[in-house]
Amino acid sequence: MSLRFIQDEQQLVHKRQLDTLIVIFERLSSQETTSCISFETYSRLMRAVKPEIGENLIEAYWTTLDVPNKEHGLNLKQFNELLLNLNFELVQRNTDKTILQKYLPSIYNSKPSRIIIDFVNSDLFRAIINLLIVGNAVSLAASYNALEWMFLSLFILEAVLKMYAIGVKEYFQHRWNIFDFAIVFVSTTYSLLAAIIDSLSLNREVLDAILVIRVLRLVKLIGNVERFKVIFGTFSKVIPTLITYLRVMFMTYYVFAMIGMETFQGKIVQLKQNDTLAEVCNDTRLNGTEFARAQYCRNNFNDYLSSLILLFELTVVNQWHVLAGGFVTVTSKVSRLFFLAFHLCAVIVVLNIFTAFVIDSFLNQYTLSKSKEFPWIQQENIIAGRLKGKGYRVIRRYDNAEHSEEVTRGKFSFLKALQAFIRPSVYRRMTVVLETMRDEERTLLLRWSGHVDTDPTALLNLTNEAS
Repeated sequence: MSLRFIQDEQQLVHKRQLDTLIVIFERLSSQETTSCISFETYSRLMRAVKPEIGENLIEAYWTTLDVPNKEHGLNLKQFNELLLNLNFELVQRNTDKTILQKYLPSIYNSKPSRIIIDFVNSDLFRAIINLLIVGNAVSLAASYNALEWMFLSLFILEAVLKMYAIGVKEYFQHRWNIFDFAIVFVSTTYSLLAAIIDSLSLNREVLDAILVIRVLRLVKLIGNVERFKVIFGTFSKVIPTLITYLRVMFMTYYVFAMIGMETFQGKIVQLKQNDTLAEVCNDTRLNGTEFARAQYCRNNFNDYLSSLILLFELTVVNQWHVLAGGFVTVTSKVSRLFFLAFHLCAVIVVLNIFTAFVIDSFLNQYTLSKSKEFPWIQQENIIAGRLKGKGYRVIRRYDNAEHSEEVTRGKFSFLKALQAFIRPSVYRRMTVVLETMRDEERTLLLRWSGHVDTDPTALLNLTNEAS
């Protein structure tokens, strides 16, 4: 049910975007002699969206649209495709020659050398390295030290072969290569130091702590598994929201801790074991209660830290009824309202909202990984084909499991160019589109167009007046 709702919501957002784009296209193309957007208008639009963009990239993105030449303008289909292509980053390929290419071109370009280079760039090479990573982890877990130097030598060979194939500069431009090199460097240092320490009969317990770093290469394998990508994508979405959630939870804890300290301070006390009232937490009314039998005397509101601990136990519903019953016993039944109010605010509202957000984020990640993986790859291949021989490589700015809201914002960022092109005369045609938008979408769109700062209601009134 929730998954179907998310899919319907995504389709609705995409429809709103398309409707808005049609309006924008009509406005931009109306300024031309033809019904298309000229290259000059396109260039101004790109500079408005990406002020840092250069002429070469403007030409490159134009090439991705498969327009015959600059005299032919963009039609509606190509204009819509431009927004999709902006989700891909075009990076100029490194044309610098490697050291071997520069000084020993005959060796580097020889047939055996080309075989090695093609092998390093093949999927078979990556599969072999992945198997070695798994084998290394198994040997470390089994404490089979005989293979230690063999795996280390193979990983060093991997780094050397990659540097040979693509060059040292290009090698260190990839984060995963830096990650692998750092682990190999630490592992080599560890093995050398361990050999020295063993030869000197010194204690190597501290050095063994570094051993865990060598297993970190498994993270790279996990990142290649689609199911783990979905989980990691969910974490990347949840962590920023977790900060806001913790702030709300802290405020909730603080308010109820202050109320609890004012109401229940000194009612329940943890006494020394030899005290006669220690078993009943300094109050005989607790005699025979579950609270006293469980020795929950430390769970009280006598200070701020104890209050936070008690509220946390109530949040995870740990013996909730017993804890509440103890305070009701030493005060009155009205005290139950305090615990019910905290349960309602902290557990039913705040905690469930966060849980719902995590589930929603996971469903979005999973849905997008299934429904958008092929279109993204297909579009990436199309762009790469059109840019063949142009010296660019294509990078997906959004992972295929990225949250739809970020892709939506990525598309809407293009509409910032409205500031230079949209005028009040277009409001009449935009009224229907704006009325169907959600407030945040409407605000985002026209705040960027330069007509309204923050108030979507004022915007809608303005469009109605214009119509």
